Amino acid sequence: MKLQIQKSHSLANILIIISLVLLLSYGTDVILKNFNAEGFLLMDIITRGIVFGGIAVAFSVIAFILSLREKLFIVSTFLIVNGIIMITGGLLIAFNIIKSSENALLISMITGIIVISLGIWKKVGFRNIVSGKNTLTHH
Repeated sequence: MKLQIQKSHSLANILIIISLVLLLSYGTDVILKNFNAEGFLLMDIITRGIVFGGIAVAFSVIAFILSLREKLFIVSTFLIVNGIIMITGGLLIAFNIIKSSENALLISMITGIIVISLGIWKKVGFRNIVSGKNTLTHH
């Protein structure tokens, strides 16, 4: 049982790190292409969004689920960081710094808020779940 828990923690850490790398790669490519430079991802906009953005969100959620009952600093911190990156992408679209559709704006903002919420919930709400304490009501 303990070996299985350790494997799920390792997998959660790996998935959250991969999702961060995917988001940073995606963001860098979008910025390069929007400033008339050559991007390094040889994909159309939709495919790039699905592969790099969608998989990053999915990996973030899976990492949260795998580490649900344990406090993992890397997972909770990187969930918040990933969400901030997603919201930053949405803000860049909203302020016309990068060109994209309203759908991309909504998807970026909503998924960012969800991922940040999971990170905060993991940091605050699940801190003492094993001991049965509810840290959201006890101070």
